[in-house]
Amino acid sequence: MSTNPGPSQIFIIRHGEKLGDPKKDDDGGRHLSVPGSARAADLPSLFFPPAGQFSCGLRLKNEEFHGHYHHVPIKSKPARFATPNFIFATARSKHSKRPIETVTPLATALDLPINDGFDDNDAEIKKMANAILTEVAFAG
Repeated sequence: MSTNPGPSQIFIIRHGEKLGDPKKDDDGGRHLSVPGSARAADLPSLFFPPAGQFSCGLRLKNEEFHGHYHHVPIKSKPARFATPNFIFATARSKHSKRPIETVTPLATALDLPINDGFDDNDAEIKKMANAILTEVAFAG
């Protein structure tokens, strides 16, 4: 029997949409589309305490969308989910920056680092899952 109780709750969030065919990594570029960026920017409202501060802006540069995130007052909404203590995303790759781009607004709003030390392949994702479920740092 394990003495490590593991995390009390885990949320898995799919990265936001990209341009092009969603079934093909090499179609549409490495970045989130405008709708994908808008959904990413709204993630903090699901977790953030009602009196929070957060803002997101998007701009087009060299045919890619780039976001900037900073703290400014936002409308008060009751949080729908418990605030996370840790945020994970697979590392940036030549095919995609979408996982990191999706959680950046949430990480910025909560002032949490993004744990992005795992690549986007089956072996690395298994390592990430094992770390989350067994390492003492993530217990409870």
